[in-house]
Amino acid sequence: MAGSDAHLARMVGRAYTEISIANANVKRRADITAAEIVGALANGSTAIHGRRQPIHRSARHYLVGATRKTGRALRGGVAAVL
Repeated sequence: MAGSDAHLARMVGRAYTEISIANANVKRRADITAAEIVGALANGSTAIHGRRQPIHRSARHYLVGATRKTGRALRGGVAAVL
């Protein structure tokens, strides 16, 4: 199931999981049970939709992470990174 790892409010909702439930078209959403949702998840009746974050955000995210790991390695040796 897709979850949000959004670090900015404007990125929330860019991805979502669509769940297909048998006979859901004859039920109101409020009448669908938790057991039906869990069953649909368990048997793979799902589809993931959405958009990736912009490439410049991904590049910056990985650059910041690499910089932090490099700094830790230089300060405390390789074991500090692992």
